[in-house]
This record gives sequence, structure tokens and C-alpha cells, in this order.
Amino acid sequence: MFFKPRNRLTKMCERISLETIGKTAYAPAAEIRASYAKDTEKLSPTDRHWSLRMAAEDHVKRGTVLHLIVCFAAAELWRCLLENKLGDAWPLPTSKKPFKNANSDVVIAEALIFFCFSFFGFISKQKRLRKLGDADLRALTIASTASGHIIQELTGWEIADLIGRRFDEYNNAERGWIEEFVGVIVRCMGKKQLSDPDCDMSIFGSLDYTPIIMATTVHVTAMVSSYHEIYANIIAAYPMD
Repeated sequence: MFFKPRNRLTKMCERISLETIGKTAYAPAAEIRASYAKDTEKLSPTDRHWSLRMAAEDHVKRGTVLHLIVCFAAAELWRCLLENKLGDAWPLPTSKKPFKNANSDVVIAEALIFFCFSFFGFISKQKRLRKLGDADLRALTIASTASGHIIQELTGWEIADLIGRRFDEYNNAERGWIEEFVGVIVRCMGKKQLSDPDCDMSIFGSLDYTPIIMATTVHVTAMVSSYHEIYANIIAAYPMD
């Protein structure tokens, strides 16, 4: 039986840096389009279909920039959770690493979905203010599709139903969409696959999860705003498609 190597999704997202995003923002749209269409015969059927679809997109540059930002954000969140680097809001001793046994690909997948959702609200608001437009909404569709594709391609997990369900949960969350996402992440600690049941918090003994939830909420709130700003600044500063 063939088994996919572990953490392929995490490793891919961890390769994205601010330099990667900057180089993509600087590159001509035609160059980005050509990169998707190049050597597609070497790809898997699903990857080939996705690459050719990306190459045909009218706003492939915006969509790629946004997708890279989302991947970078997801990897940064995982790094901070794993290393307890949540800033002054983290109240636990560094010896306690509640996420050390988590499957990083599960957390990364949930984070990709969440950051795509966060950009929907941001872009919709900026469009009403006439600072962003229909092209940016299309870029979000491209980025969301790309995120779903890499999750499924690199992990083998079915993702379409989960994306719709998470968007509904965040959109209708009574306690706030960021708080809802943090709850999702904390419940991922014992999961090996996205489809696994949420972890039973009682199995973690006496560790108080309230500080973890509070610290993560503060950190994610700051992260979301910074990544929205990165996208808006790139769109304003570089030629787009």
C-alpha cells in the first residue's frame, strides 16, 4: 500500500517566505501564468488540471499573491503554536508545549481555511470603501481553490465539505469568528487526520486550556490584521492583472 509522506502540507507552506511573496508581487503576470502552464505533463492528473486552470485565470497574479500570503500565515501560526512563541500573551512556561503531539498538517489545513475566510470579510469591506474591487474577490476565489487543492493533493484528505462547513461556522459564530477558529485549533490537538473526531479535552489532565485559548486568540487577532495589510499594500504598490 502506498502511504503519503507525513507533513507534506506543512513543509510546502513553510517554504513560503516574505521574500517569496515579494518576488511574486514583482513578477509580471505573464511570467506567473507561464509558470503554471510549464511541464504540466509531469504532474498528477489533479495537479495538472489545477495548474492549467490557474494558467487560464484572468487574475492569476492577484490570486497567487493572496494564496502565498495565506500559506505563509498558516505556517507562521503553526510555528508559533509549536514553539510557544505567542508573545507576551502566552502565560505558560515554555516547557509546556500542548501542540507538540499535534499533526501539523491538520492544524495547517484548518489555518488555510480560516485565513481564506478572514480575507473574505476584509476584501468585501474594502470593496465597499472602493479600495479593492471585483478582481480582489476573484483573487480570493482563486486562493481558496488553491488552498483546497494543496490540502487534498498533499494529504489525500477530502476537503470540499469541510471548507463550506467551516465558513458557515465562522460566519455564524456567536462568540466571534476568531474565537471560533481558536476553538477549532485547540480541538485539533489529538487529531491525526482532518476527519478524526475532535479531541476529548479531558484526556489532557490538569492542564488548564483557558490560558492557551486566550493567548492564541490575542495572537491570531494581531496576525489577521497584519496579513490583510500586507495584501492591501502589495495591491497598491505593484502592477496587477
